[in-house]
Amino acid sequence: MDGLMARVLIADDEQGMVDSLAEFLRFNGHEVSCAATGTQALALCQAQPFNVVVVDVIMPGMDGITLMSEIKRRCPDLHVILMTGEPSLTTAAQAVRGGAFDYLAKPIRLGDLHKVVTAAALDVERRRAECVCHHGEDSRQPGGFPYRAVFHHLPQALLLCDASGSILDANQMAAEVFERPPVRLKDRLLGDILDLEGGGRVGEMLAATLEQRSVTLRCMTRSPFGMPRLLEVGAMSITAPGEHPPVVAVIVHDITTRDQALAHLKDLARSMDLLPVACCIADDTGRLTYGNPACCRLLNLPEPVESDTLLWSSRLALAGQVADAASLPALCGDKEQWDGPMRLTNGDGVSASGLLFRVAVRRLEPQTTGRKWLVLIQPWETPAP
Repeated sequence: MDGLMARVLIADDEQGMVDSLAEFLRFNGHEVSCAATGTQALALCQAQPFNVVVVDVIMPGMDGITLMSEIKRRCPDLHVILMTGEPSLTTAAQAVRGGAFDYLAKPIRLGDLHKVVTAAALDVERRRAECVCHHGEDSRQPGGFPYRAVFHHLPQALLLCDASGSILDANQMAAEVFERPPVRLKDRLLGDILDLEGGGRVGEMLAATLEQRSVTLRCMTRSPFGMPRLLEVGAMSITAPGEHPPVVAVIVHDITTRDQALAHLKDLARSMDLLPVACCIADDTGRLTYGNPACCRLLNLPEPVESDTLLWSSRLALAGQVADAASLPALCGDKEQWDGPMRLTNGDGVSASGLLFRVAVRRLEPQTTGRKWLVLIQPWETPAP
């Protein structure tokens, strides 16, 4: 504990979580009080001298962001640590703007909590010893505690940039996307690693972000090993409007695999158009993504205008040996295919010619756009009774 006992307040409506965290912190020598609501937490903050307040973002009534703002307004020398089970860049940016000391994602790792609480308590004592009762500038600089918290507890690839597009920091997921360690991304320009038709579109995106407008771009990038990647890039300001220096979080999604999967499905759909047998592509629930002309005629469905639009929404209802089996995974079980007789109905529930059909279901290669199945349909030899 480094010889320091922190006076900690935990505000969370999940009693089990509160009890576990409080027991752990007490075991490590801290003095802990608990509150189930924001109102209770504010009352305790005004009645007792705490060093640190640990606040859940999602609580009934007063949420954690609002509670943090009220605590900082009434007790500006207190450090607030936010925790959430639903980490997002939006709440992380609100944490930074509100002056949170750190931002932890649930499930909370007790070792991390111990380190952060100890660091926050030491900082409070240092500031009080220096007669400083408000956040100094150090904790607000890029790379300081709040900015790092935005990165390391979020499930997206993120880059921190200034208004000129110079990269201030990068999280580990961004390092994986660009196949470079964070230290090799730092101080580079966005235009150097993103093919956005030069620096113009990068500047447009950053300017729009600083004006609180949303811009999402698609671009290509090339890894050090020469493999091209298709990226979807968006940006969000994590500093308050007018605050200097402005800092922008650039969110990067690698959609290469998704785009390749869609292209594969479109190629498959065009090939299916040439087959005389009725066949279609369906999702897990039996909803059609595409049906070739023979399938559309068989099920009394209108033929698609373009085979590569993949805009079908009619339901392929399956029934037969497996009663009311509208789920293709239920048909196949642990296998990747199924063959058998069944009756088919179109999207309106009308029987297709009242016949029994032989249906073969095959799972396509795993898709990032969702699992897809190829369904082949042939008439049975004899009419249904």
